[in-house]
Amino acid sequence: MSTMFSQLPDGDNRIQAIEISTTKDPICLINVYLPSRGTDKGHDAYRAALDILKELLLKYQRTHSIIIAGDFNASFHRQYKDTQDELFKNFCKENQIELPSNYPIDHTYHQGDSKSQIDYILTKSRENDDESTEYMQVKILREGHNTSDHYPVSAEFSVRLQTAQKQLNGDIVTKINWEKVDKTSYEQNLKEELKDRKYLNMRTPYGIEQATNQLISGLTNALNLSYPRRKSKFSRKKEDNWSPQLAKAVGLSKKAFYLWKKLGSPPSKNNIYNLKRLETKRSVRSIQRQQTADKRIKLHEEIMMASDRDKDLFFRLIKTQRSSSSQFTHTLRTEEKEASTPNEINNVFKDHFEKLAKTNSNPIFNIGHDNLVMLDMETIVNICENQEITIQPVTSTEITKRISDIKKKKGWGCRRARIEGTLNKHQNKLQKGFTKGASSINIALLISEAINEAKDKNECLILITLDAEKAFDVVDHIHLFWKLYHQGINGASWLLIKELYNKTTTQVKSQGYISETFVNEQGVKQGGILSANFYKAYNKNILDTLESTNIGIKIGTNYVGCPTCADDIMLCAGSEHDAKSELCEKNSSQ
Repeated sequence: MSTMFSQLPDGDNRIQAIEISTTKDPICLINVYLPSRGTDKGHDAYRAALDILKELLLKYQRTHSIIIAGDFNASFHRQYKDTQDELFKNFCKENQIELPSNYPIDHTYHQGDSKSQIDYILTKSRENDDESTEYMQVKILREGHNTSDHYPVSAEFSVRLQTAQKQLNGDIVTKINWEKVDKTSYEQNLKEELKDRKYLNMRTPYGIEQATNQLISGLTNALNLSYPRRKSKFSRKKEDNWSPQLAKAVGLSKKAFYLWKKLGSPPSKNNIYNLKRLETKRSVRSIQRQQTADKRIKLHEEIMMASDRDKDLFFRLIKTQRSSSSQFTHTLRTEEKEASTPNEINNVFKDHFEKLAKTNSNPIFNIGHDNLVMLDMETIVNICENQEITIQPVTSTEITKRISDIKKKKGWGCRRARIEGTLNKHQNKLQKGFTKGASSINIALLISEAINEAKDKNECLILITLDAEKAFDVVDHIHLFWKLYHQGINGASWLLIKELYNKTTTQVKSQGYISETFVNEQGVKQGGILSANFYKAYNKNILDTLESTNIGIKIGTNYVGCPTCADDIMLCAGSEHDAKSELCEKNSSQ
C-alpha cells in the first residue's frame, strides 16, 4: 500500500499534499489547516494560505483529480456575515471548488454554546469531467469516544489503485548458515516474539499486509538474537549538525514545554511557566538563525577564497542550487502578463532575455563619439584583414602532446592565455575582479586601509558603492571590438573574436522547454571563458578617467579612489565635492 501513496514536495506547515496512484488519473489529496479568525484579525495569514493553496491547484489541476480536505476555519453556511467566510467562498468560486453532491449540512465544530461547520471535504471539477463529484459520499461522524471539539468527516468513493513493484533497498542479504544457529535459543526467542502479536483482520488486503509484516519482523528479531554475526570493524561516524550550544538550548526548551504542559497549558502571558516556555523557544530560534548565518558567511568566504579552477566547489554549488530545496516557480507574474504553465514561463523568460539582447538608442549617449568609433572600426577591419598571417606547420608530435594535455585536464588554450595576458597588461591596477593572482579580498583590504587612514588623520571619508545594471548584458559589440584593438588585441585574434560575436543566437531552456532563437545584438556571452576579461576591457576607460582626474583619496602617494571588482565600483572620496565629481566623471565616461 505504501507504494501507492507519496507525499508531494509542495505546501508548508499548514498545507500538505499527497499523491494517490490510480489506474486512470492520479489523485492529489490536499490536507489543510487554515488560520483561525482569533489569531488573524487582518486576515493576512488566511490570504497567504489561500495563495499557497492556489499555487498547488495551478500546478496539479491539469494532471490530477483534486480533493481538498481539512479545517478551513470558514463556513459556507453561517447565520451572520463574516469576512473570512467571504474570502473562502470567493476563493472556491474563482477556482471552481465545490461540495460533492448531497453534502450534509451540519455543524462539525463546537465550543460551548457556539457551533459551526468549518471542516469540509471539497473537490475541484476537471475540464470536460462532469462526474468528478458524483461518486463521493460524505458523512459527518458522531462517535461517542471522540473527545475532540471537531467531529470527523469521512468520504467514500471508488477508485482502482495503481500497484507498483516495491523497490528493494541496497542492503546485501546473505544466506543463513543454520549450522551456526542455536536452534533451541531460536525456538524460544521466536515464541517470545510471536506470543504477544495481535494480528489484524486477514480478510482485508491491509490486514494481510500488516500480519505478514509482523510475522517477518518476529522471525527476523528471533534470528538476530540466536545467530552470531561478525560486526564490521569500521563504523561510520554520524554527522552531528547541532552545536553544543543549540543542543543545550533545545533541551531547556523541551523541559520548559514539559513543565508548562504538565500544569495544563495555562494560556496566560503572565504565567511564569508560559513565559519560560516562550523565552527558551525564542532562544532556540535565535541560535538557529545565528548558526545559519554563520554557515552562509563561511560559504561566502570559501567562494571568495576559491581558485577559478576549483571544480569541486563549482559543481557543489550547482548541486545545491538544483536540490529539492530550490523548486521551480509555478506562477510567474510580470507587468504585462501572468504565466502559470512551464511553456508560458519559458516564453516570459525568452521575451525578457530577447529584450536585453537588442540595442536601444539613448539620448544621453555621445552620438559624435559613436560615429567616430564606427569610422575607426572600418579602418581596423581593413588593417586586420590585410595583415599577413604566418602559419607555422604542425607536427604529429605536437598534436599528440596536445591531446595528452587535454586528457590530463591541462589543456588551457594558447590563444586564451595570449589574449588574457595582453588584456591584463593594460588593465587598471584598481581592477581586481576575475584576475589571475589577484583575489577580490584585496579590494576589501584597500577599503579597510582607506578607512583606517581616515580615522588616523581624523578626516572625512565618503564611500559610494556602484553596481552597473545588467552590466554583462548591455555591452555594445562595436565599442567592445574597438577597445580590444586599442588594448593590444589585433590581427587574427581580433578577427576571430569579432566573428565569434557576429550574429550569435540564443535559446532559453527551462523545465524541459526550449524557446525560439533570437539574435544577440549586444552583451558578452554568459559563462564564456573570456567574457569577464572582455567586460573589464570595456569598463577600463571609467577607471582610467577617474584616476587621471586625481579625484578621490590617496594612501600616501597611491591613488585608491575607485577600487573595483568586475562591474562593482567603490568610489572613495574625502569630501562631498569630490564624491559628486567622481559620480559626474563616471557617468560621462560610460
